[in-house]
Amino acid sequence: MACEKILKQIRLKFGVPAFNGVKVKTSKGEVGIIYGAEGSMLKVWVESRRKFEYPDPEKVEYLTFKIK
Repeated sequence: MACEKILKQIRLKFGVPAFNGVKVKTSKGEVGIIYGAEGSMLKVWVESRRKFEYPDPEKVEYLTFKIK
């Protein structure tokens, strides 16, 4: 899957827990869920606005990532 490959590249390049399904908070204060990536940007679904946003992976707060 191409999205997983891009997310893996983002994880390695920026050292962040960018995985599908992780909840994040954007620099605008909006909470969303990672649904993939495009280029070097995350693809985040923001439910409150019912649209996708493409924030910088280093400028979001990762809220629900846990190592099992």
